[in-house]
Amino acid sequence: MKDFEIINIKNKNLVVSGFRDLEDKLNKATEKSDFIEINFNNVTYVDSSCIGLLVNVGKILKDKGGLLRVTNLKFNIIDTLNMIGVNKFIEIKDLFNDERR
Repeated sequence: MKDFEIINIKNKNLVVSGFRDLEDKLNKATEKSDFIEINFNNVTYVDSSCIGLLVNVGKILKDKGGLLRVTNLKFNIIDTLNMIGVNKFIEIKDLFNDERR
C-alpha cells in the first residue's frame, strides 16, 4: 500500500483567490510523494481554475505512476467533476458520503 501525502482544504470555496495556496500545497506534497490525497470535507464549491490545477497535477502524477485522490466531496462537486471527465485523471473517493449510506 502506498503512503499518501494528505492535504486538508480549509476554505469553503476553492476559487481563483485560493488558487496559489492550493498550488503551493500541491507543489510541496509532490516533492514528498507521487501519491496525494486532498480532503474536501469543508469545500462546497470549486471553480474552473482549481479544477484545471487538479487535472494538471493528476496527469503529472499519473504519468509518473502516482495518483491524485480527492475525498469527502459534496454531491454537487462529485457530479461536476464526473460530468466534465476529471475522473479520468484523478481518483474521486467519496468516503464522507459512503459512510452515511
